[in-house]
Amino acid sequence: MPVPRDPPLTPEAFKAILKAKGWRNVGLAARWDKSVQWISTLIQDPGRPPQYDDAVRGLPRLSKAQQHALAKERADARAQTRLRCPPVGAQGSFEEVPDDLGAPRPAAGGYRYRGLVVLGDILAATDNFGSVVTEGERAIVVEVTDTGAEERYGLLFENGHFARFTPEHIDLHLATTGLVDDQSVSYVFEGEARLRRDLDAGRFTFHEHG
Repeated sequence: MPVPRDPPLTPEAFKAILKAKGWRNVGLAARWDKSVQWISTLIQDPGRPPQYDDAVRGLPRLSKAQQHALAKERADARAQTRLRCPPVGAQGSFEEVPDDLGAPRPAAGGYRYRGLVVLGDILAATDNFGSVVTEGERAIVVEVTDTGAEERYGLLFENGHFARFTPEHIDLHLATTGLVDDQSVSYVFEGEARLRRDLDAGRFTFHEHG
């Protein structure tokens, strides 16, 4: 007699269970001993192995105190990352980055993602950017610029939001997925108005289809 199985969870249903139980991608990655990138890719894959649907349904519900403790651990980790960066230099703030991310600081490793984060790469948010971007949301690299002190990356999020990020912001708020939007590897950024038209025309692919 075949074993009955529940219907596979959609990405939206998977996220809803996590939220209802008080979990976020970062905490789940730590619990399952996986990377945040791996968790993000798993959530977005409707064809994921059924045991992961069972596992997320069986997660314990976190109390408010436990949620706050996990948030504090995340904040402490961010603080340690910031402590490794030098103070703000003469370049000052970068106003095109959302205010929620804080003021960027040029670091000696301003080119640490050169050749690693390139046009067409798909990244995923590891936390919420206020009301602009939600954890797990994906973004395509549509612009890479050299300021003379570091590279900065123009990211188009699947909700239509566009912003430029420094390497430090990538460290703190984004993760690679290992995926590439093949149509964007040679994309020429010609301003946000053109970017919006290309998005509306279906020019970008944020998720694999299968």
